Amino acid sequence: MGTITMSSAAAFATGLRAAAQSVFVYVIFGTFVGYGALCHDLGFSLPWAVASTVLIWAGPRRSSS
Repeated sequence: MGTITMSSAAAFATGLRAAAQSVFVYVIFGTFVGYGALCHDLGFSLPWAVASTVLIWAGPRRSSS
């Protein structure tokens, strides 16, 4: 059988189309919108919101090693 090759841009576009058909992308999008609303209501600036997200995601990784 012959191999099918595609460019990086075409592969990326195919991945985006596949992700858009998944329910998980909508769940994550809704979660980030909710988190952004919470940060806005608490008066967090964008850098603090991003930093807290990074630190929250880094915490479990550090404690599991």
